[in-house]
Amino acid sequence: MSCMQKSCKPMVDTELMTSWVCSEQCVMGYLVPYAVMRMCVCRSNIRKAHVSAIIFALSQSFLFFAYAAIFTFATWLIINRGLNFEDMFK
Repeated sequence: MSCMQKSCKPMVDTELMTSWVCSEQCVMGYLVPYAVMRMCVCRSNIRKAHVSAIIFALSQSFLFFAYAAIFTFATWLIINRGLNFEDMFK
């Protein structure tokens, strides 16, 4: 190694260290607002997911109770009115 290379090495290391510290500060200055913005987005997406899940559950329960009412009425017709199995499909 020449004398010039030996004297330049500490300077290069110092520049790299300084640029690393600066880049870390820049990244942290970018990440904190990004994390805050992402939390707001995640919160609104979670709210939308809960609303759509409740709507889906209500629609499924309406179908379930409609089928239950139809089967109950069919059972009542068979027992009280003497409906035959074949007449149910007419």
